[in-house]
Amino acid sequence: MEKWTNEIFEDTVVFCHNDLTSANILELNSNDEIMLIDWEFASYNCRGYDLAMFLSETAIARGIVTAQINEKLTENHPNLRGFCEAYVDSDNKIRNRSNTRRRSQILTLIKEVEFFWPITHLFWACFLMKLSLIKYEGNVDLSIRGRDRFAVYFHLKPRSQRIYEELRGSELRGG
Repeated sequence: MEKWTNEIFEDTVVFCHNDLTSANILELNSNDEIMLIDWEFASYNCRGYDLAMFLSETAIARGIVTAQINEKLTENHPNLRGFCEAYVDSDNKIRNRSNTRRRSQILTLIKEVEFFWPITHLFWACFLMKLSLIKYEGNVDLSIRGRDRFAVYFHLKPRSQRIYEELRGSELRGG
């Protein structure tokens, strides 16, 4: 997947949070501003990964012991288009660009997010398995959570492959 990413998304690299979960987004009561916290994983990465991280994390209902992955939100997240629209509109505003290509920019970003979605689960699967190996428990079976994340990764990986083949084919045809 790294090869695929380098081939089709190299021009989408921006500064990313890389741990964009709801726990790292605060709304300040004093002025209703939003503040992102917990930047230790921040670096340059593909923008689709950052958005996929947030949306994939919102598909998980966390309990004290269990974490249920909502398959409906994993397959077709209702906020995907809205997030991509907001991102494209803000990016165009910051860069002082017109919105003449807005629709195609949004569709492209949706494909990027869908491509990176399984990779976020692969990241968390490896992270959880590592924590499990060093016996970091906290009353939670991290190996089960890690296996669940691996299952989602392998379930969604064919979608990433289809997107890669579609975009790579389009690129090779010059469009």
